[in-house]
Amino acid sequence: MTKLKTVRHELEKEIAEQGYNLSSFSRISGVNRGVLSATLNSAPPKPISVNQLDQMTAALGRPEGWLYELFIEECFSADEKINWRRIRPLIIRCVELQRNDYLERTLYLLLEAPSYTDELFQLAESLRQTKEPLVMMLYKYIIKYERSAHSERMAISHYRLFIDIVGSDAENSYVYALKLHDFIEYLPLPLQLEAYHRCANSYYWVEHWDKMEYCADRLIEMTQRIYQEYTEIKNPPAMLSIGTERSFVVYYGQALLIKGTFYEYTGNYVKALEYAHKYYDLSYLKGLDTEGQQEVQKLRIFAEGNIYGMNLHLGHFEVLEQYVNYLENHTSEIIPGLLVILTVANKYEFNIDNVLDQFASDIDSLLQPNEHYREFALNAYYTNTIYQLALYQAKHNKPNQQLKYTLSHFETSLNKCNMKRTMDITSLLQEFIRSSLE
Repeated sequence: MTKLKTVRHELEKEIAEQGYNLSSFSRISGVNRGVLSATLNSAPPKPISVNQLDQMTAALGRPEGWLYELFIEECFSADEKINWRRIRPLIIRCVELQRNDYLERTLYLLLEAPSYTDELFQLAESLRQTKEPLVMMLYKYIIKYERSAHSERMAISHYRLFIDIVGSDAENSYVYALKLHDFIEYLPLPLQLEAYHRCANSYYWVEHWDKMEYCADRLIEMTQRIYQEYTEIKNPPAMLSIGTERSFVVYYGQALLIKGTFYEYTGNYVKALEYAHKYYDLSYLKGLDTEGQQEVQKLRIFAEGNIYGMNLHLGHFEVLEQYVNYLENHTSEIIPGLLVILTVANKYEFNIDNVLDQFASDIDSLLQPNEHYREFALNAYYTNTIYQLALYQAKHNKPNQQLKYTLSHFETSLNKCNMKRTMDITSLLQEFIRSSLE
């Protein structure tokens, strides 16, 4: 760094060019005159803080972040001892200003001395609630420079990155779930439960059934142990509280549901039905809070639909009318319910024209925003439902124009849904396209 190219020199030059002396500039900037003098005139100069630099920048009418590039280099120069009390506010300002270039440089220079990893982690945890996007960069650097691969700090950093991305995109959620997978056991218990639950859902959307089952098994094992310990307490508290962001029964009930889903999608409908009955009524659990009681009711609704669905898969078609009535009463379940009915109809080759007519508007609205499902979930249902619908129309010799209309929606699927899944479906339909549309 040249003698002239310093924060001190640039400030002196700008103050002089704008016609201020120390007294007048102190008044408009709010920086104490003595501090200004020590900063600009002393030898060696008093180190400036990022807050003081921001005050002077504003007084001079310069853009926010002016001179940060020089400031960062001075903070880490050979003549300066790293001072966390000076660096911490700098990192916060870089995050607030969304200056990833300055933040990256600061973190790179800071973590050349890995002894500051813990300070950076504590700062990331305190900034997390601000929802500022650049906070996630702090966790990425912690993972990169953390010395202990099995530290809780490393595990929590992976967890924070996963939670930040989960639900926004199925493929990216899956990638981050895989990165987190080997670190879950090093998380505190409340975060372990949440991590297994969310990772299981991420695996579901990309059809990674083995890993989804693993998460379900771990959740079942952990929640059963927690509940047993609770019931063995002589005078247990009225509510079973484990420090999680959701009620205990959410993790236990969802674990059973996920396990049943694993059996459903691997073709073991008897076992899937067995698990649906397990979470059909969890009102016997002790220590339920208000949220827990509400979750019990939600799980009962899911279980009822899945019981109908698994019975259909097993060839018990007499439950179809009951299932249709159930879907009419629980409209949030219409989309997955129609997929089950179409899949079973194609499997056993029975006619469901009356059902399709009844829910025609729901099929047409599959790509419309839906409060019950995230966008990528709707896209996945859309892809699979359109496939099953086209298959049904081809099997039942529906008019060519009707089948053409259904197949035309695959262009939307190609743009919005999982490309690999869509191409698999398209190849499966080729024989029907040839035979039906020639």
